[in-house]
Amino acid sequence: MATFVVTSNSDVTDSNDEVLTLREAIELANTSAGTDTITFDPSIFSGGLESFVRLTQGELTSTDAVIIDGTGATDVTLSGDANGDDTLQAGTNLIDVKGSTTGQLDDNSRVLVSGGDTVLQGLTITGGRTTGNNADGGGVLVEGNLVLRDSLVSGNSTAGNEAEGGGVKATGDVHVVDSRVANNHTTGSGANGGGVHADGAGVLLRSTLEDNSTTGQEGDGGGIRTEGTGGIVVVDSTVSSNTTSGRGASGGGVQARGGDLIAVNSTVVDNRAFNNDRSAGGGLNSNFDTTITNSTVTGNSTASSGGGVRSEGDLTVQNSIVVGNSANRDANLSAGGTSTVTSSLTSGAAEDVFENTAPQAGDETVQAGALANNGGPTQTVALKVDPANPAIDAGDGTVGIGASFNEAALDLDCQSASKRDPISAPNSDPL
Repeated sequence: MATFVVTSNSDVTDSNDEVLTLREAIELANTSAGTDTITFDPSIFSGGLESFVRLTQGELTSTDAVIIDGTGATDVTLSGDANGDDTLQAGTNLIDVKGSTTGQLDDNSRVLVSGGDTVLQGLTITGGRTTGNNADGGGVLVEGNLVLRDSLVSGNSTAGNEAEGGGVKATGDVHVVDSRVANNHTTGSGANGGGVHADGAGVLLRSTLEDNSTTGQEGDGGGIRTEGTGGIVVVDSTVSSNTTSGRGASGGGVQARGGDLIAVNSTVVDNRAFNNDRSAGGGLNSNFDTTITNSTVTGNSTASSGGGVRSEGDLTVQNSIVVGNSANRDANLSAGGTSTVTSSLTSGAAEDVFENTAPQAGDETVQAGALANNGGPTQTVALKVDPANPAIDAGDGTVGIGASFNEAALDLDCQSASKRDPISAPNSDPL
């Protein structure tokens, strides 16, 4: 195990120039046994364009387990836009995938492919793109487990059939911690996971998953899709404005394909699965059991069943608000098995419950609770302060969430005890 410090933001390989680029650091790490760490010299990576690495030689390739850590520097950004000609999201250096033409994107490459367990922290990943069938991970592809911490993944895409994970894809588990995955996209039949795709399990902890999308037939999970039996755990997080639009594409926000879906202290708002009667679960969709605790689900919609939540197995909702969602059948909740709802509000109009509402971006007839900074790590929806509000004092403060929900269980790297316990400070206004 070794540590390599990047001292140049260029993308060259030159052993005689007395600087170390990220590409060179990864090549050195590939020849070193064990899990190596790559950091960035803060005197060089000091912010703005000084911290911007444009990959002009194509994707970075790590062949072993690696930690790439930008937290000691300022705003380290890795871009797959080789020519620097893509349209940018306004006021940023982030790629606007939907606003860029095919001609602009034709020089883009995936940012990183890694052959072992990988930790990415303190980084921005943007402009990554693949165009081949089965070319997974537009921004990052990991053959193993991936921990994404204190990072932003935005403006990445895939454009091939079965090309999963517009932002990131891992063949193992994906843990997204204190991060934001936004504005990533897949196009192509079976191209699941607009933002994130994991062949294993998935965890969202104190993170935001927003404005990701899939457009191809059977392209499930606009925000995230997982295949593993471990399912998906969403804790203290916000899932908003993600979409699937292909025929039979389910799970506008979240799709747990191989295991249970659990959401705790979280907000799911303004997600959409729209195409035909097979596109179930506008906000959350699980092929197995689903448990929603201390959470708010509002303003989601689907052309099928379960505008807010669809569970093919049993569905448990406790101490939560699931209102203002829309579907052809079962607007708020839909279960294939037993449905158990306790100390929760699952009917009524969003306008009667939330302080502010706004029309869904894709369907103005659907009113969602409006997101705002109400304290906590992500945006949430505030309750209307009104004695007539049916959500006021409707919950049960004794509802437990289980001892397994802690940092060690949710973070593959088991962060230090100084980190806040996500369960002790609810992200969504409790009932």
